[in-house]
Amino acid sequence: MSEENLELVRALYASFGLLAEGGEVDSWVHTYFDPDCEYRPVEELDPVCGDDAVIEYVERWLGAWSRYSDQVEEIIDGGEIVVTAIRISASGRTSGIEIRQRFFHVFEIREGRILRLREYLDRNRALEAAGLSE
Repeated sequence: MSEENLELVRALYASFGLLAEGGEVDSWVHTYFDPDCEYRPVEELDPVCGDDAVIEYVERWLGAWSRYSDQVEEIIDGGEIVVTAIRISASGRTSGIEIRQRFFHVFEIREGRILRLREYLDRNRALEAAGLSE
């Protein structure tokens, strides 16, 4: 199961780049996320719950950028938990502001779909949250 979970996460990131180029968000979410999923992005106070809410969030988030790219720097296998480090680069659609940011994602996977996704700005906090502290 562990290798399948790693492949799921790799495919999720690979296909996310297509969304930034105008891909179909609802199909992407339904492919990778459990209908009862919970996403906790760093910039939101409350979790984004359910696949419809994740679709709305991703559409809004992608709409903020005129250019977006990401690069997976690290994937850590924790069995049912997968931790990743990614670096994003983007330009604001209206502001033109360029950003470069490193994020750490903690994926909890159930039956081949993402049940929970938590986002961190600190690698150690992400590993601790995943129960994989070094």
